Amino acid sequence: MPQRRVVSIVPSRPPVSKRRLLKPLHVLAVFALCLLIAHHLPLSIPHSHQPALLTVTHGGIGNQIYFLLQALILARQTGLVLVPPTIPARRLPRFPHRSEEHPAQNFWDLGVMARFAPLSEQLPSSCRRGITHVYLVRRGAGKLLPSSRLLQIVCQMAGDKQPSETVGQCADRAMSRISVHRHHMKFSTAGDPALVHELRQLRDACVIVDGHSFSFSGHRAHQYVYSVLHYVEAAPIVKEMMRNSWASRMTLLHLRYDEHECDTEHGGVCIRRKLNIGSNDTVVYVTPSALVGAVVRKMRSANSTSLYIAASPYVPPQTMASLENEFQAHIRVLPRVGGLDEAMENFVERELAINAHVFVGDFASTWSGTVYFKRRTMGKVSDWSCVLVDQCQDLGYYEDKERLNAPEWFEKEENLLQSE
Repeated sequence: MPQRRVVSIVPSRPPVSKRRLLKPLHVLAVFALCLLIAHHLPLSIPHSHQPALLTVTHGGIGNQIYFLLQALILARQTGLVLVPPTIPARRLPRFPHRSEEHPAQNFWDLGVMARFAPLSEQLPSSCRRGITHVYLVRRGAGKLLPSSRLLQIVCQMAGDKQPSETVGQCADRAMSRISVHRHHMKFSTAGDPALVHELRQLRDACVIVDGHSFSFSGHRAHQYVYSVLHYVEAAPIVKEMMRNSWASRMTLLHLRYDEHECDTEHGGVCIRRKLNIGSNDTVVYVTPSALVGAVVRKMRSANSTSLYIAASPYVPPQTMASLENEFQAHIRVLPRVGGLDEAMENFVERELAINAHVFVGDFASTWSGTVYFKRRTMGKVSDWSCVLVDQCQDLGYYEDKERLNAPEWFEKEENLLQSE
Protein backbone atom coordinates (compact mmCIF):
# COMPACT_ATOMS: atom_id res chain seq x y z
CA MET A 1 0.00 0.00 0.00
CA PRO A 2 1.61 3.29 -1.07
CA GLN A 3 2.67 5.76 1.56
CA ARG A 4 0.99 9.14 1.50
CA ARG A 5 3.15 12.18 1.13
CA VAL A 6 2.47 15.06 3.49
CA VAL A 7 4.00 18.40 2.56
CA SER A 8 5.21 20.25 5.63
CA ILE A 9 4.57 23.96 6.02
CA VAL A 10 7.75 25.44 7.41
CA PRO A 11 7.18 28.68 9.34
CA SER A 12 9.73 31.44 9.03
CA ARG A 13 11.92 31.87 12.12
CA PRO A 14 13.70 35.02 13.15
CA PRO A 15 17.47 34.73 13.65
CA VAL A 16 18.63 34.00 17.17
CA SER A 17 20.04 37.13 18.75
CA LYS A 18 23.39 37.25 20.57
CA ARG A 19 21.57 38.39 23.67
CA ARG A 20 19.62 35.18 23.84
CA LEU A 21 22.78 33.14 23.43
CA LEU A 22 24.21 34.84 26.51
CA LYS A 23 21.35 33.76 28.78
CA PRO A 24 22.22 31.42 31.66
CA LEU A 25 22.61 27.80 30.68
CA HIS A 26 19.74 26.55 32.83
CA VAL A 27 17.34 29.05 31.20
CA LEU A 28 18.37 27.84 27.76
CA ALA A 29 17.88 24.23 28.87
CA VAL A 30 14.34 24.97 30.02
CA PHE A 31 13.67 26.85 26.80
CA ALA A 32 14.97 23.92 24.73
CA LEU A 33 12.79 21.51 26.69
CA CYS A 34 9.73 23.66 26.02
CA LEU A 35 10.56 23.68 22.31
CA LEU A 36 10.91 19.91 22.33
CA ILE A 37 7.54 19.46 24.02
CA ALA A 38 5.87 21.94 21.69
CA HIS A 39 7.35 20.16 18.68
CA HIS A 40 5.59 16.94 19.66
CA LEU A 41 2.23 18.52 20.51
CA PRO A 42 -0.21 17.59 17.73
CA LEU A 43 -2.24 20.78 17.99
CA SER A 44 -1.48 24.39 18.60
CA ILE A 45 -2.66 25.89 21.87
CA PRO A 46 -4.62 29.04 21.08
CA HIS A 47 -4.04 32.30 22.87
CA SER A 48 -6.91 33.61 24.96
CA HIS A 49 -7.56 36.55 22.66
CA GLN A 50 -7.91 34.39 19.55
CA PRO A 51 -11.53 33.98 18.43
CA ALA A 52 -12.74 30.43 17.97
CA LEU A 53 -14.59 28.97 14.99
CA LEU A 54 -17.15 26.27 15.57
CA THR A 55 -19.01 24.63 12.73
CA VAL A 56 -21.61 21.95 12.28
CA THR A 57 -21.79 19.14 9.77
CA HIS A 58 -24.78 17.71 8.00
CA GLY A 59 -25.77 14.63 6.06
CA GLY A 60 -23.53 11.72 5.17
CA ILE A 61 -19.76 11.52 5.29
CA GLY A 62 -19.32 13.21 1.90
CA ASN A 63 -21.21 16.34 2.93
CA GLN A 64 -19.52 16.30 6.34
CA ILE A 65 -16.12 16.36 4.66
CA TYR A 66 -17.08 19.30 2.46
CA PHE A 67 -18.17 21.28 5.52
CA LEU A 68 -14.93 20.39 7.27
CA LEU A 69 -12.86 21.52 4.27
CA GLN A 70 -14.69 24.82 4.14
CA ALA A 71 -14.19 25.35 7.87
CA LEU A 72 -10.45 24.69 7.51
CA ILE A 73 -10.20 27.21 4.68
CA LEU A 74 -12.17 29.81 6.62
CA ALA A 75 -10.05 29.27 9.75
CA ARG A 76 -6.84 29.76 7.78
CA GLN A 77 -8.10 32.86 5.98
CA THR A 78 -9.49 34.54 9.11
CA GLY A 79 -7.03 33.41 11.80
CA LEU A 80 -9.81 31.88 13.89
CA VAL A 81 -8.99 28.76 15.90
CA LEU A 82 -11.06 25.89 14.54
CA VAL A 83 -12.64 23.46 16.97
CA PRO A 84 -13.30 20.42 14.73
CA PRO A 85 -16.94 19.38 14.62
CA THR A 86 -18.16 16.09 16.00
CA ILE A 87 -18.98 13.31 13.57
CA PRO A 88 -22.76 12.81 13.50
CA ALA A 89 -24.54 9.68 12.41
CA ARG A 90 -26.47 10.13 9.21
CA ARG A 91 -30.19 10.44 9.83
CA LEU A 92 -31.66 7.73 7.65
CA PRO A 93 -35.47 7.63 7.42
CA ARG A 94 -36.83 4.18 8.21
CA PHE A 95 -33.39 2.89 9.20
CA PRO A 96 -32.25 2.27 12.79
CA HIS A 97 -29.28 4.31 13.99
CA ARG A 98 -26.27 2.52 15.42
CA SER A 99 -24.09 5.47 16.29
CA GLU A 100 -24.09 8.68 18.24
CA GLU A 101 -22.02 11.79 17.65
CA HIS A 102 -18.30 11.29 18.21
CA PRO A 103 -15.29 13.56 18.77
CA ALA A 104 -13.47 14.43 15.56
CA GLN A 105 -10.16 13.01 16.83
CA ASN A 106 -11.68 9.51 16.74
CA PHE A 107 -11.84 9.74 12.95
CA TRP A 108 -9.44 12.44 11.71
CA ASP A 109 -5.70 12.95 12.14
CA LEU A 110 -5.94 16.43 13.63
CA GLY A 111 -2.16 16.77 13.68
CA VAL A 112 -2.13 16.80 9.88
CA MET A 113 -4.96 19.34 9.76
CA ALA A 114 -3.13 21.55 12.24
CA ARG A 115 -0.36 22.02 9.66
CA PHE A 116 -2.89 23.89 7.57
CA ALA A 117 -5.00 25.87 10.07
CA PRO A 118 -4.94 26.57 13.82
CA LEU A 119 -6.84 23.81 15.63
CA SER A 120 -7.86 23.07 19.18
CA GLU A 121 -9.55 19.93 20.49
CA GLN A 122 -10.89 21.91 23.45
CA LEU A 123 -12.96 25.06 23.47
CA PRO A 124 -10.55 28.00 23.76
CA SER A 125 -11.00 30.52 26.54
CA SER A 126 -12.70 32.87 24.07
CA CYS A 127 -15.70 30.53 24.41
CA ARG A 128 -15.75 30.71 28.21
CA ARG A 129 -18.93 32.83 28.05
CA GLY A 130 -20.51 30.60 25.43
CA ILE A 131 -21.32 31.37 21.80
CA THR A 132 -21.10 35.07 20.98
CA HIS A 133 -21.76 35.18 17.21
CA VAL A 134 -23.78 33.00 14.85
CA TYR A 135 -23.40 33.37 11.08
CA LEU A 136 -26.12 31.73 9.00
CA VAL A 137 -24.94 31.74 5.42
CA ARG A 138 -26.70 31.21 2.12
CA ARG A 139 -25.17 31.69 -1.30
CA GLY A 140 -26.30 32.08 -4.89
CA ALA A 141 -30.05 31.98 -5.33
CA GLY A 142 -30.57 30.29 -1.97
CA LYS A 143 -33.09 32.00 0.27
CA LEU A 144 -32.25 33.24 3.74
CA LEU A 145 -33.75 31.22 6.53
CA PRO A 146 -37.25 32.11 7.72
CA SER A 147 -37.48 33.38 11.27
CA SER A 148 -39.04 30.17 12.61
CA ARG A 149 -36.19 28.04 11.31
CA LEU A 150 -33.65 30.63 12.45
CA LEU A 151 -34.96 30.35 16.01
CA GLN A 152 -34.65 26.57 15.94
CA ILE A 153 -31.07 26.68 14.67
CA VAL A 154 -29.98 29.32 17.16
CA CYS A 155 -31.45 27.29 20.01
CA GLN A 156 -29.80 24.13 18.73
CA MET A 157 -26.44 25.84 18.41
CA ALA A 158 -26.65 27.35 21.86
CA GLY A 159 -27.12 23.81 23.15
CA ASP A 160 -28.68 24.82 26.45
CA LYS A 161 -32.42 24.29 26.00
CA GLN A 162 -34.09 23.63 29.33
CA PRO A 163 -36.65 20.78 29.59
CA SER A 164 -39.43 23.21 30.48
CA GLU A 165 -38.68 25.56 27.57
CA THR A 166 -40.17 25.67 24.13
CA VAL A 167 -37.82 26.09 21.19
CA GLY A 168 -38.99 29.68 20.85
CA GLN A 169 -38.31 30.47 24.51
CA CYS A 170 -34.86 28.92 24.29
CA ALA A 171 -34.08 30.89 21.14
CA ASP A 172 -35.30 34.17 22.66
CA ARG A 173 -32.99 33.64 25.61
CA ALA A 174 -30.10 32.68 23.35
CA MET A 175 -30.60 35.66 21.06
CA SER A 176 -30.46 38.03 23.99
CA ARG A 177 -26.76 37.23 24.34
CA ILE A 178 -25.80 36.06 20.83
CA SER A 179 -25.22 38.30 17.84
CA VAL A 180 -26.93 36.61 14.88
CA HIS A 181 -25.84 37.48 11.33
CA ARG A 182 -27.67 36.29 8.24
CA HIS A 183 -25.17 36.50 5.41
CA HIS A 184 -26.26 36.15 1.79
CA MET A 185 -23.41 35.63 -0.68
CA LYS A 186 -23.73 36.51 -4.33
CA PHE A 187 -20.70 34.37 -5.11
CA SER A 188 -17.75 32.84 -3.35
CA THR A 189 -14.09 32.26 -4.09
CA ALA A 190 -13.06 29.74 -1.46
CA GLY A 191 -14.25 32.14 1.21
CA ASP A 192 -16.47 35.13 0.60
CA PRO A 193 -14.30 38.29 0.91
CA ALA A 194 -16.96 40.18 2.86
CA LEU A 195 -17.45 37.33 5.31
CA VAL A 196 -13.70 36.81 5.73
CA HIS A 197 -13.18 40.54 6.38
CA GLU A 198 -15.98 40.62 8.96
CA LEU A 199 -14.64 37.58 10.82
CA ARG A 200 -11.12 39.02 10.89
CA GLN A 201 -12.39 41.99 12.89
CA LEU A 202 -13.67 39.83 15.76
CA ARG A 203 -11.74 39.71 19.03
CA ASP A 204 -12.17 37.24 21.89
CA ALA A 205 -15.25 35.80 20.19
CA CYS A 206 -16.80 32.34 19.98
CA VAL A 207 -18.25 31.98 16.49
CA ILE A 208 -20.44 29.44 14.76
CA VAL A 209 -20.75 29.50 10.98
CA ASP A 210 -23.45 27.35 9.47
CA GLY A 211 -24.96 27.12 6.04
CA HIS A 212 -25.01 24.98 2.95
CA SER A 213 -21.56 25.01 1.35
CA PHE A 214 -20.75 28.39 2.85
CA SER A 215 -17.46 28.78 1.01
CA PHE A 216 -17.82 26.43 -1.91
CA SER A 217 -18.75 28.08 -5.18
CA GLY A 218 -16.91 28.96 -8.35
CA HIS A 219 -13.80 27.59 -10.08
CA ARG A 220 -11.27 29.04 -7.63
CA ALA A 221 -13.21 27.68 -4.68
CA HIS A 222 -13.13 24.22 -6.21
CA GLN A 223 -9.36 24.48 -6.48
CA TYR A 224 -9.08 25.42 -2.81
CA VAL A 225 -11.42 22.71 -1.58
CA TYR A 226 -9.90 19.84 -3.53
CA SER A 227 -6.39 20.98 -2.63
CA VAL A 228 -7.16 21.07 1.09
CA LEU A 229 -8.24 17.42 0.88
CA HIS A 230 -4.49 16.77 1.01
CA TYR A 231 -4.58 17.78 4.69
CA VAL A 232 -7.57 15.59 5.59
CA GLU A 233 -6.22 12.26 6.78
CA ALA A 234 -7.93 9.50 8.73
CA ALA A 235 -6.96 8.92 12.34
CA PRO A 236 -4.43 6.12 13.03
CA ILE A 237 -7.15 3.88 14.51
CA VAL A 238 -9.18 4.16 11.29
CA LYS A 239 -6.15 3.28 9.18
CA GLU A 240 -5.37 0.30 11.39
CA MET A 241 -8.92 -1.03 10.98
CA MET A 242 -8.67 -0.43 7.24
CA ARG A 243 -5.50 -2.52 7.02
CA ASN A 244 -7.36 -5.45 8.59
CA SER A 245 -9.75 -5.52 5.60
CA TRP A 246 -7.44 -4.28 2.84
CA ALA A 247 -6.20 -6.66 0.17
CA SER A 248 -3.50 -6.14 -2.42
CA ARG A 249 -4.81 -5.15 -5.87
CA MET A 250 -8.38 -4.91 -4.61
CA THR A 251 -11.19 -3.00 -6.31
CA LEU A 252 -13.77 -1.07 -4.30
CA LEU A 253 -17.20 -0.51 -5.85
CA HIS A 254 -19.41 2.13 -4.24
CA LEU A 255 -23.18 1.83 -4.57
CA ARG A 256 -24.89 4.98 -3.34
CA TYR A 257 -28.52 4.30 -4.42
CA ASP A 258 -29.78 7.88 -4.13
CA GLU A 259 -32.79 7.79 -1.83
CA HIS A 260 -34.42 10.72 -3.63
CA GLU A 261 -34.02 9.37 -7.16
CA CYS A 262 -33.86 5.57 -7.01
CA ASP A 263 -36.93 3.35 -7.04
CA THR A 264 -36.18 0.48 -4.69
CA GLU A 265 -39.03 -1.53 -6.23
CA HIS A 266 -37.39 -1.46 -9.64
CA GLY A 267 -35.80 -4.74 -10.65
CA GLY A 268 -32.58 -3.19 -11.98
CA VAL A 269 -29.59 -1.62 -10.25
CA CYS A 270 -29.99 2.16 -9.86
CA ILE A 271 -26.97 4.19 -10.96
CA ARG A 272 -26.67 7.98 -10.91
CA ARG A 273 -25.46 9.39 -14.24
CA LYS A 274 -26.07 13.17 -14.05
CA LEU A 275 -25.07 15.89 -11.61
CA ASN A 276 -28.41 17.66 -11.48
CA ILE A 277 -31.23 16.06 -9.55
CA GLY A 278 -34.93 15.90 -10.25
CA SER A 279 -34.82 15.32 -14.02
CA ASN A 280 -36.37 12.23 -15.56
CA ASP A 281 -33.00 10.81 -16.56
CA THR A 282 -30.87 11.61 -13.48
CA VAL A 283 -30.50 7.88 -12.80
CA VAL A 284 -30.45 4.84 -15.03
CA TYR A 285 -31.32 1.23 -14.23
CA VAL A 286 -29.09 -1.59 -15.46
CA THR A 287 -29.37 -5.32 -14.96
CA PRO A 288 -27.11 -6.88 -12.31
CA SER A 289 -25.36 -8.91 -15.02
CA ALA A 290 -24.59 -5.76 -17.04
CA LEU A 291 -22.99 -4.02 -14.06
CA VAL A 292 -21.13 -7.14 -12.97
CA GLY A 293 -19.75 -7.72 -16.46
CA ALA A 294 -18.56 -4.11 -16.79
CA VAL A 295 -16.86 -4.06 -13.37
CA VAL A 296 -15.19 -7.45 -13.90
CA ARG A 297 -13.80 -6.31 -17.26
CA LYS A 298 -12.41 -3.20 -15.59
CA MET A 299 -10.83 -5.28 -12.84
CA ARG A 300 -9.20 -7.72 -15.22
CA SER A 301 -7.79 -4.93 -17.38
CA ALA A 302 -6.20 -3.49 -14.21
CA ASN A 303 -5.01 -6.89 -12.88
CA SER A 304 -7.27 -6.51 -9.85
CA THR A 305 -7.94 -9.78 -8.04
CA SER A 306 -10.61 -9.05 -5.41
CA LEU A 307 -13.68 -6.89 -4.95
CA TYR A 308 -15.09 -4.98 -1.98
CA ILE A 309 -18.65 -3.64 -2.32
CA ALA A 310 -19.37 -0.55 -0.21
CA ALA A 311 -23.14 -0.23 -0.37
CA SER A 312 -25.27 2.36 1.37
CA PRO A 313 -28.21 1.23 3.54
CA TYR A 314 -30.52 2.36 0.73
CA VAL A 315 -29.48 -0.52 -1.55
CA PRO A 316 -32.34 -3.06 -1.44
CA PRO A 317 -31.22 -6.34 0.21
CA GLN A 318 -32.42 -8.41 -2.74
CA THR A 319 -30.41 -6.25 -5.16
CA MET A 320 -27.29 -6.55 -3.02
CA ALA A 321 -27.68 -10.34 -2.76
CA SER A 322 -28.12 -10.68 -6.51
CA LEU A 323 -25.00 -8.61 -7.21
CA GLU A 324 -22.88 -10.54 -4.71
CA ASN A 325 -23.94 -13.89 -6.19
CA GLU A 326 -23.10 -12.81 -9.73
CA PHE A 327 -19.77 -11.26 -8.74
CA GLN A 328 -18.74 -14.39 -6.82
CA ALA A 329 -19.10 -16.40 -10.00
CA HIS A 330 -16.30 -14.34 -11.57
CA ILE A 331 -14.13 -12.81 -8.87
CA ARG A 332 -13.29 -13.04 -5.17
CA VAL A 333 -15.66 -10.86 -3.12
CA LEU A 334 -14.22 -9.59 0.15
CA PRO A 335 -16.36 -9.59 3.31
CA ARG A 336 -17.58 -6.17 4.45
CA VAL A 337 -16.36 -4.49 7.59
CA GLY A 338 -18.62 -5.53 10.43
CA GLY A 339 -19.10 -5.25 14.15
CA LEU A 340 -18.25 -1.54 14.24
CA ASP A 341 -20.19 1.58 15.00
CA GLU A 342 -22.05 2.86 11.94
CA ALA A 343 -19.92 5.98 11.61
CA MET A 344 -16.66 4.05 12.05
CA GLU A 345 -17.71 1.51 9.41
CA ASN A 346 -18.31 4.40 7.02
CA PHE A 347 -14.88 5.90 7.68
CA VAL A 348 -13.07 2.57 7.37
CA GLU A 349 -14.76 1.86 4.04
CA ARG A 350 -13.84 5.34 2.81
CA GLU A 351 -10.20 4.65 3.72
CA LEU A 352 -10.40 1.34 1.86
CA ALA A 353 -11.70 3.21 -1.20
CA ILE A 354 -8.87 5.74 -1.03
CA ASN A 355 -6.21 3.01 -0.87
CA ALA A 356 -7.81 0.52 -3.28
CA HIS A 357 -5.96 -0.46 -6.45
CA VAL A 358 -9.12 0.38 -8.43
CA PHE A 359 -11.99 2.61 -7.28
CA VAL A 360 -15.34 2.62 -9.06
CA GLY A 361 -17.50 5.41 -7.65
CA ASP A 362 -21.18 6.22 -7.92
CA PHE A 363 -21.39 9.34 -10.06
CA ALA A 364 -22.35 12.61 -8.28
CA SER A 365 -22.28 10.97 -4.84
CA THR A 366 -20.46 13.24 -2.38
CA TRP A 367 -19.02 10.12 -0.72
CA SER A 368 -17.53 8.99 -4.03
CA GLY A 369 -16.60 12.55 -4.97
CA THR A 370 -14.41 13.20 -1.95
CA VAL A 371 -12.72 9.82 -2.46
CA TYR A 372 -12.17 10.63 -6.14
CA PHE A 373 -10.47 13.97 -5.45
CA LYS A 374 -8.47 12.59 -2.52
CA ARG A 375 -7.14 9.87 -4.81
CA ARG A 376 -6.23 12.56 -7.35
CA THR A 377 -4.01 14.26 -4.77
CA MET A 378 -2.27 10.87 -4.47
CA GLY A 379 -1.94 10.37 -8.24
CA LYS A 380 -4.49 7.53 -8.28
CA VAL A 381 -6.96 6.96 -11.10
CA SER A 382 -10.65 6.34 -10.44
CA ASP A 383 -13.67 5.49 -12.55
CA TRP A 384 -17.45 5.73 -12.38
CA SER A 385 -19.98 2.91 -12.62
CA CYS A 386 -22.03 4.88 -15.16
CA VAL A 387 -18.91 5.20 -17.35
CA LEU A 388 -18.35 1.45 -17.27
CA VAL A 389 -21.90 0.83 -18.53
CA ASP A 390 -21.63 3.74 -21.02
CA GLN A 391 -24.39 5.84 -19.43
CA CYS A 392 -22.63 8.89 -17.93
CA GLN A 393 -23.38 12.55 -18.62
CA ASP A 394 -21.85 15.77 -17.22
CA LEU A 395 -18.41 14.17 -17.06
CA GLY A 396 -16.74 17.52 -17.73
CA TYR A 397 -17.16 18.37 -14.03
CA TYR A 398 -14.70 15.64 -13.07
CA GLU A 399 -12.52 15.63 -16.18
CA ASP A 400 -11.65 19.34 -16.11
CA LYS A 401 -7.86 19.20 -16.40
CA GLU A 402 -7.56 22.59 -14.72
CA ARG A 403 -8.88 21.10 -11.52
CA LEU A 404 -6.40 20.15 -8.89
CA ASN A 405 -4.24 17.08 -9.43
CA ALA A 406 -1.79 17.63 -6.57
CA PRO A 407 -1.60 19.63 -3.33
CA GLU A 408 1.11 21.96 -4.63
CA TRP A 409 -1.50 24.23 -6.19
CA PHE A 410 -2.74 25.60 -2.88
CA GLU A 411 0.71 25.75 -1.33
CA LYS A 412 2.01 27.78 -4.25
CA GLU A 413 -1.08 29.97 -4.37
CA GLU A 414 -0.86 30.82 -0.67
CA ASN A 415 2.96 31.01 -0.58
CA LEU A 416 3.06 28.27 2.03
CA LEU A 417 6.29 26.70 0.82
CA GLN A 418 9.35 28.47 2.16
CA SER A 419 13.01 27.53 1.90
CA GLU A 420 14.55 26.30 5.12
